[in-house]
Amino acid sequence: LASITKQFTAAAVLTLVDAGAVALDAPITRYLPEAPVRGQPMTVRQLLAHTSGLPDYAEVRAPALRAGRPTPEALLAAVRDVPLYFAPGALMRYSNTGYALAGQLVERVTGRAYADYVEARVLRPAGLTDTRFCDRAFAGPHAGAHAFAEGALRPATSISPYVPWAAGGFCGTAG
Repeated sequence: LASITKQFTAAAVLTLVDAGAVALDAPITRYLPEAPVRGQPMTVRQLLAHTSGLPDYAEVRAPALRAGRPTPEALLAAVRDVPLYFAPGALMRYSNTGYALAGQLVERVTGRAYADYVEARVLRPAGLTDTRFCDRAFAGPHAGAHAFAEGALRPATSISPYVPWAAGGFCGTAG
């Protein structure tokens, strides 16, 4: 599902807002003191709205991101020394990094694995029984990703779901 995963991540964060465990306009450092905010006041809302100014780890060619199963900490480490694109709240620019932080926020606040929480609190209540984190088995046949290459449609090179993680690691069926 690639970046459609972000909607599930945002919904998971909003379940925590509804429960009073997270405040949208609180600094992300309230929940993740180690967040790479570079001394800037960056809110949970700004992460979800792509207005945080965080550099996008997908644009960085860090060796750790080519590993089979990078950790969320490795995703953030890839941009730790990259300057913010802009002051938080000043502009909008798509950032997978903000969603990596949102996934970590879910884990820190709930004490549960990100994918487990999203499946239990967002996907199953919505009736999405054939949607799950991509490293978990599906029953029956499923379509795979394809790309047009060398003049023909071919199976696309797969990547570990841990590279996009909370920004794009879920799979699902059309149903």
